[in-house]
Amino acid sequence: MPFTTTTHVRWPDVDQNGHMRTTAYLDAAEDNRMRYFASAGFPIAEFAARRIGPVSHGDDLRYRAELRLLAVLTALDHTEDFVELPSPLART
Repeated sequence: MPFTTTTHVRWPDVDQNGHMRTTAYLDAAEDNRMRYFASAGFPIAEFAARRIGPVSHGDDLRYRAELRLLAVLTALDHTEDFVELPSPLART
């Protein structure tokens, strides 16, 4: 099941035509991803403590409608696509 967060389109997210910028969609996806990690017990402080960071191999944007200032934005991460890899840090 996808992990979702809901927010709204902010002033800096909007281009001169009044539409949400493509990069703002990507920013929302990145924020949603970090919220997913935190909800799974791996907050940003844990990344920092281990001196590692998350790696994204790509994003898939699917525009369903134009969003404008203060519109509700729901970001989805398809968490079933995340694959847990063995960490070299876990070796003893």
